[in-house]
Amino acid sequence: MRGEAGDGLIDRFLAREHGQWARVWPAGQEPLDDVTARQAVAVVTLTAPTTAELPGLLTTVPALRGGTPGATRIRTQHMAAWLETIFPGDDQPLPDLADQPMPKPATDPLTPLGPDLVAERLLAGTDELGALVLAVHDHEGRTTRHLVRMLDILRSSSSREPVRSALRSLVTRRIGSLVAEAAEAPGTRLGDALNAAVTLFTADRRLAEAAAALPVRRDARLGLRALDVTLGELAVRHLRARREPLALAWALSVLSARLVAVGRVGEAVVAAAESADLFAAAPPYEDAAGHAEALYDLSACLLFAGESGRALRPAQEAAARYRILAEEDPRHTEQAARAHHNLACALLEADRLYEAVAAFAASGGDPDVAANLTDILSVLPDPTPDRPAHLPQRTADRPTPLP
Repeated sequence: MRGEAGDGLIDRFLAREHGQWARVWPAGQEPLDDVTARQAVAVVTLTAPTTAELPGLLTTVPALRGGTPGATRIRTQHMAAWLETIFPGDDQPLPDLADQPMPKPATDPLTPLGPDLVAERLLAGTDELGALVLAVHDHEGRTTRHLVRMLDILRSSSSREPVRSALRSLVTRRIGSLVAEAAEAPGTRLGDALNAAVTLFTADRRLAEAAAALPVRRDARLGLRALDVTLGELAVRHLRARREPLALAWALSVLSARLVAVGRVGEAVVAAAESADLFAAAPPYEDAAGHAEALYDLSACLLFAGESGRALRPAQEAAARYRILAEEDPRHTEQAARAHHNLACALLEADRLYEAVAAFAASGGDPDVAANLTDILSVLPDPTPDRPAHLPQRTADRPTPLP
C-alpha cells in the first residue's frame, strides 16, 4: 500500500490513533505536545522494551530529560504509564477515560506500533529521528535485543528517506561499536541484522572509509562471517579509490580469507591473486611479510578451489619467504610453520610425498610421525623420485649432541 492513496489512508489511521492516545493521557498532567508524543512512541517502535526497561529508554527523548534527576524521573514515569496504556498488547482494547490501566508485569514487552507500513510512516514523520536513533544506541540501558529490533525496523522502513537517513547515520557513525558488540554476542542475530543494514549503503563513501579504518581481524568470527565479507569489500573499494597499493594489497589478502569462510572460493582466488601481484609490484622488501602472507593466502585459496597444481608454486614461495623472515625475526615463526603446513598439503596433492613429509616436519609436526611416514614410504613399491638427501629421523635415532 504505497503511493499517495496509501499514504493518505495511513495518515488518517495515525491521526485517529493520536486522537485515542490523547484521550488516555493522565488527567492533571501537563498537556503532551505532538513532537514529544511521537518521539516517545518511536522509542517503543524502535526497541519493543519491557515495562521495566521503558522509563530508562525514554530519557532518549529530548523533552523528557534535563533539569533535576527527580524531575526527569517523574516525567519519564508519567510517559511510561501512558505508553503502557496505549500499547497494552494481547489485543486488549484501549481503556475508557474512567478506567485505570492495569499494571503490566515488569518483564512483559510492550507491543510496538504495527503493522510495518504504519510503523514506517510514523518513524518517517518523527522529528529528529536520526538523533533519537543515535541516542537509543548510546543509551546505557539499551540491550542487544533492542539494537537488533531497531536495525530490523529501520531497514524494513528504509524506503522512506528520513528513516533511511537515520539508519545510514547509525551504521556510519557507530560502525566500530556495532561490530564490536556483534563480536561479543555471536549467539544473537546482531551480526546478520547489521550486515543487512550495511548492505543498503555499500556505495556510501563515508561508510567505506569507516570500514577501512576498522581493526583488521583475519579469523572467521562466529556469527560475523557475512558481515566481515561486506566490510572487507567496502574497505577494498575505499582503498582502491584512494590508490594506495600496499594498503589495498593487505585488504585484498584479508578479504580472500573471509570469502573462503563463506564459500565464495572463486572470488577468494581472484582477490588473493591480485593481492600477491600488488605486493610483487612493490619495491623489494618494502613489505616482505605482506608479500609472504599474500602468497600463502593465494596457495590456500587455490587448494580450497581444487587447483593443487597452481597452488604449489605460491606455497613454496610463501614457505621460503617466511622461513627467511623467521630466521631474522622470531615473531614470524608461527607464520612460517603455517606456511610449511600449507606447502605440505600442496606437495601431498602433487604426489611429492617425501617432500610433503619434510614440509610437515618443518611446520613443527611430530618428528617421530614424520620419520615413521618416511619409513613407510621407503618400503612402498615404485617409490616417488623426490626422496631428499636428509630424511626426518625418529627421536631415538638422532645423534646425541656433544657436551
